Amino acid sequence: MQSFIAHLDDERSFKRPHRIPTMSADCEHYTDNGDYWRGGVWAPTNYMVLKGLEKHGYHDLAFDIALNHVQHVANIFDETGTIWENYSPELGRQGIPAKSDFVGWGGLSLVSILIEFVFGIKMDVPNRSLTIHLKLDDAFSLKGLKFGNLGSLDIDVLPASKATGAERVRISADFPLEIVIY
Repeated sequence: MQSFIAHLDDERSFKRPHRIPTMSADCEHYTDNGDYWRGGVWAPTNYMVLKGLEKHGYHDLAFDIALNHVQHVANIFDETGTIWENYSPELGRQGIPAKSDFVGWGGLSLVSILIEFVFGIKMDVPNRSLTIHLKLDDAFSLKGLKFGNLGSLDIDVLPASKATGAERVRISADFPLEIVIY
């Protein structure tokens, strides 16, 4: 696992401006525009790596990669008005080639990756448990977040108070649940 982590944090291989390319940047076939699987950044492969990092306790690295990916996807969306099938690891734009309006697995970026890894929200529906790991310095809100078939949640997180250093979290739900915040 350590050698895998070392590659993810190596700027010569996988720690590119938009993380994580599907091919190491030091490979002769790598392209800066992504060229599909010759370096393109894809939501499903990023999500797979993030889940593996989470499983093995590399939460800080997962957060860093997720935040990098979501920021790039959001910036490119602001410029183009669409979610793309894949992205360039170097150029701050969609991959070439890439399909536009690709919210199938492209939606992983701004739904699962954002909620689970950037906002730090984990939902365990069978056990009626909600865990929030606060790492993001910015305020955020989620309204009407579905919690299985039990109902929905509203979550508001405000930045840490200058006086106390504590974040302020407000959660409302239309069903009982256990909440853990750290």
